[in-house]
Order: sequence, then C-alpha cells, then structure tokens
Amino acid sequence: MRKLALAALLLSLLTVAACKKPTENVKLYITADVIRNVVAIDVHDATTQDKVSPKIAVSITGRDADNVYTLSGEKSFKVDNGKLTVGLPYFVMNQTVTFDVSFSVEGYIPTTKTITVEPDQSYQQQIVNMINLAHPPEGLQVKTVTLKGGTEGLTKNGIIQAKGTADSVYYDDSTTTVMLPANTGFYYYRSSTKSVRGTKKVSKWLETGSSSTGTATTTHGRMVNYYEDAEREINTTSYTKEKYTGSVKVVVIYNVGKSKDFSLFENEDIERANAAGSITILNGSSVREDQLLYTSAVKKGLAEILFIGTVKQSDANFAVLLSPDKSANWFTSFLLDENTINPNTNQKIKEGDLIEAGIDYTTKRSITTKIQKASNGQLRVQSLSNDVGFYHQAAFVQDFNFNIDNTLDSNEIPDLENLTATAYFDFGVTRFSRYLSPNLNMNYKVRVCSKNAVTLKQAETKVTYWNKLLKQQSLQQGGSSNTFSQPYMWTLGEPVVVNFLLGCNYTVKPTFFGSVGYNTGRFNIFASKGRWKTRGLVQGQTYKFTGTACGATAPETSRTVNGNEFTEVFDSEEICNCYLNSTQ
Repeated sequence: MRKLALAALLLSLLTVAACKKPTENVKLYITADVIRNVVAIDVHDATTQDKVSPKIAVSITGRDADNVYTLSGEKSFKVDNGKLTVGLPYFVMNQTVTFDVSFSVEGYIPTTKTITVEPDQSYQQQIVNMINLAHPPEGLQVKTVTLKGGTEGLTKNGIIQAKGTADSVYYDDSTTTVMLPANTGFYYYRSSTKSVRGTKKVSKWLETGSSSTGTATTTHGRMVNYYEDAEREINTTSYTKEKYTGSVKVVVIYNVGKSKDFSLFENEDIERANAAGSITILNGSSVREDQLLYTSAVKKGLAEILFIGTVKQSDANFAVLLSPDKSANWFTSFLLDENTINPNTNQKIKEGDLIEAGIDYTTKRSITTKIQKASNGQLRVQSLSNDVGFYHQAAFVQDFNFNIDNTLDSNEIPDLENLTATAYFDFGVTRFSRYLSPNLNMNYKVRVCSKNAVTLKQAETKVTYWNKLLKQQSLQQGGSSNTFSQPYMWTLGEPVVVNFLLGCNYTVKPTFFGSVGYNTGRFNIFASKGRWKTRGLVQGQTYKFTGTACGATAPETSRTVNGNEFTEVFDSEEICNCYLNSTQ
C-alpha cells in the first residue's frame, strides 16, 4: 500500500494505557518518515470557545492542496475531538505553501480558513471559530430562513423579513429586506480533486469572535459589493464554478454596533493599507484607506448576509457558502434612521440625498446611491453593501509596536506539539489574541484608527505546556520580551526519550504521530525516526503498549518510566511483513 513516495507502515492505533494516574490512553500512529511541516487546527465555538464536538466534515482545497496529507501520509482528512492535524511531505520543504481548509458541521455556519506554511515552520497552531446559529457571540443576532430551490434556481421570489411582492418588496415595513428574484441561481466552487469550497469566507472579525465588543474589526476590508469582496478572498484559478441545485438557507446576521468608530490593522495589513493609497469620499475629501471610518445611517446594522447550501463530497453531505448569480439583480433594502444627520448638508437625511454604500477600489471612490421614500413614508436604500451611511476620516491614528522574541531551545521544550504560546491584547474597544510560533520572532505592529483615542489596557504572553501554565508576562509597548525565557512558573521534569523499533531485524525506526490522554486532557506525540522526547511524562509511571497494523496485533508490553531513555520493540512477524510489503 503506497501512500506517499516513501509510503510505509501505519500502526493505525497504538495505545499506551497507564496503569495508574496521571497518564493513560496514549494513542500513537506510526508512518513513514515523510511528513515535515505540521499544522494543528483547533475548531472552536465562537461563543463559548469550547471545541466543536459534533462530527465535523473537512475539505482541503487551494493552490497547494495536493501537497497536504494526514500525518499518516493519507488524503482522508478527519477532525478528532475538535482538532485537525495535517502535514507537508519532505519534497515541499523549501517553499511557501498555501491552502484552504473548510469545515462543515450541523448547526454552524460553514467556515474556511487559509493556511500559509513557511519553510522554517516545523509546527504551527491555528484556531478556527465557528458561529453557532442558535447561540451566536454576544452582540450578534441571527435570522435564518430556508428557501426552496430547483434546477433553475429559486422557485419563487425569496423575501427575508418582508411582506411585499416582488414589485414592491423594498416598500415593506421591516427594517432589513433581502430580495432574491424568482429563478435566482446560486453557485459554489469545486477543486480539481473534487473537494468543495464555498464562494466566501465569514468576515474575519466575525470568525475571530471579536463581535463581543459590538463594533470590533481586525481587518481593513471594505465592501465594493458582495461579489468583488468575495473574489478578493479566493484565487479562483484553483477552482471550477459549480451550479447549485437544492434548498438555500439564508442567514442574516445583525450586529449591535452599527457605525465603525475604529479600525485595527496588523503587520502586513498596515503595509497593504499604505500601498492602497487614498479614497475620495462623498464630501470630496481624500482619506487614506486605513483612516477611513463611517457612521451608519440604518435602523438595524447588518454584519453579514450568507447563503448556505448542502452539496456532496465523497458521497457525504457538506455545507458550503453560496453566491447568487450576478445577473439575478438581487439586493438588500435597508430602512434608514430618519434622524441621521447628513454631514454634507448638516440636516437630517431626506429623500433624494446621496448616501455612501461601500468602496469602489477600481476608481478609489466611495459608492453613492440615492435615498428613496416608500409609500408608507419610510426612507430606504437598496444596496449590495452592508456599509450604508457616511464615510469620514479618523480623528486619531495610533501605532503600537511589540518586539517579541520567540527563541526556544529544543532541549528546553523538546515536544513543541504540547506547547502553546499566545499573545493577548486589550485596547478597550477590542480584545484579541494571537498564536506565537517558537523560533519565529515577531516585530508585531498594530495600528488603531479611531474616532476617540484608545488606550492599551493590557498586553501579555502566556505559555502552556501539557495544559499547565508555564509562563505569563506583560508586553511593553515599544519594548522587547522573550516569550520562552526562564524562569518558568513550575519546574519541568527531566527529559524522557522513548525509542520505537519494529522487529524487522530491529532496524526500522518509524515516525509516529498520535495523542496522549489522561485526566487533565489529551496531548500530542510527534516522533521522528522512532524517537520521541518529552518533559511531560512522569517518572515511576507504568504504561501498557499495544497496537495493530494491516490486521496484525503487536504483543502487549508494559513499561515503568524509570530513567531518561528506554526502547520499545514491536517484534511481530505479521507487522514486519506488512511494513516490507508496503514499501516494495
């Protein structure tokens, strides 16, 4: 059985069970030594931050998806206990790799995350936050309606929160109306390997859970309209557009905070904003993109409109985000707040006034549209953008710099897979955290453009090892700190090395991947060429080892950790033959 170019043996479930606490139920997966760069992705509920426990379907697509494998060298990806772990083979070590990971689970909004792996990143951790439709994060309200569709698209006009007809839908008396004409068709993307991907991503500030502060955003993206915003996110050359048939779930997400009183930029986003130049807004002034804020004029702020469909991937259902065909002429009708002051007239808005609804990045100007009056006297605007109001320049532009040294001696913490380092920031108007990668130093920059001056309330790093807090320290704005420098908050145990051999003349030293579980949680094992080193095992602890491969079972062994190194030999003729046959 050949998996990669050097595909060899999978000891599919090697269990190490502790005879006594604190360690038990150790699972090891043994494969050929072909995986080099490892990416671990935790899938969390955006509201509770707990791991999403129901069955999660996963799809890996994008430019370099062909180079992504499971840690056993296979292409069948599974999420285990809210965690997906994938890797890159040895032959892509010296290049930057980018791919998309999409997650689908019942009751949540489908979510896609783009992963970039640099050649020197042997291990990285990522978090994906999925929005629970029944329990969204604080500050969000979710309205869901299912529309029936067929081969020609919607079988009738689709109206969300509306009572009017197709001809008069925007005159109804609801605050927000999404109008989808009859026969509106939808599409999604499918890769060359038949893996599926939605047409959009959930907005970064929603996906990161920053909505708890109402108006938080950690991206500078401004909608031109629904389509151009989506196309900027996806390299469509990697995909084929597929027509969708079936029912469409329309999800309308309202946010409590309507106006954008600040924008926050990080690192490369700052450079992109600098390169983007200035935008000419309705009042004729030219404003740098990173300093562009806006005051909403709508009654009820709309954060996102998402269209969800269910398609087949490997004969299983997979939820994806869809897009209506551009030719459908669909729109959203917003009820305006008639007490909004038009900054260009210094009077309340009225019928016929121009109002802004998004940015045209081609012309570098704001998009304008006329305010209309419905027969019931309501002031309304039809738009494909959720930003409806008036743009203005930020009164304050503040830069914050943090030099974070992540140098770590591998002898200090040998098993990075069980180490988590996080930087946490609180600017008052928004709070967020970022993973830190060992030996990948950061000159971390944050720019806050705001209506009112902000204050850095807290900045710190936290390091955990085997689920215990190892170190916590403050970050000084403009200063430097070493994330992993001593002293630690608890004393690490002495390193323990475990060598694994197969009984083929005692020469096979397999690489294995798996997990260690005991009463405080589950932990990972990534060994190279049969060697695993850790400071998390406990001296005097007794373990039992057993495993299977190709239908063969390894003899059970028992081992008490007593010393700094020991070797486990799985002397099974059946397993040996399986290994030899798989490499021929």
